[in-house]
Amino acid sequence: MTCRIKCIEIRQPRAIFIVFLLLVFGMAPSLLNGADKAPRWPAPKITGEPAGALANPLAGTNVPLIAIWKDSEGMMLNAGGPYLRVAVWPDGRVVFARNPNVWSNDLMIGIISTTALENLKNEIRKTGIFKLKGNCYLVPDASVDCLLAAFDGSPQILYWDEVEVKNYGINIDPQPQHIAFKKAWWEVNRLVLSALPSEARKLEAKFSRPPKAWYPKEMIQSE
Repeated sequence: MTCRIKCIEIRQPRAIFIVFLLLVFGMAPSLLNGADKAPRWPAPKITGEPAGALANPLAGTNVPLIAIWKDSEGMMLNAGGPYLRVAVWPDGRVVFARNPNVWSNDLMIGIISTTALENLKNEIRKTGIFKLKGNCYLVPDASVDCLLAAFDGSPQILYWDEVEVKNYGINIDPQPQHIAFKKAWWEVNRLVLSALPSEARKLEAKFSRPPKAWYPKEMIQSE
């Protein structure tokens, strides 16, 4: 996939040092520049297992309606991945991380009802994700997280790194479009993670690089 990212202005010497440490030592900016204000998500409440067998949708070619994943950890020395947080398919199957706060391959699979899926889509529409001015706010050589909403005929994908600290990336000089982007990002996360099935089982599969169909737009830096 082509990735065109403009150099992001870093206004303070301290921030330059932060990026240096991030790239050389693989250290998270949240540890270097104050507390990361990114939300922490509650663990899924699993009460049992689905009654029937569920085929692994990651093994198929169908694009999920909604998906959130870490595409790359950039230039970190201990880089791994990609990793999936959650994905929801048109038939209601859901693959999600056992711990949504940790990028790993510890995945669960379950299914939600048609009604629950339609309600989720309606709530996501209200976030304004399909009307955002920009969809890509990345830092060169840093990690890339993706949020896909592929319904209503106009698929949207957002690119970010989920780093919520001052003087870094999208938070250097946040404008209204940046604030709207972050608000939609976090709200879609909250909505999807709140709609997870209560019955699920461990998925004995690893999330691998998604096909091109998961990327309806290129990673071209937004203003």
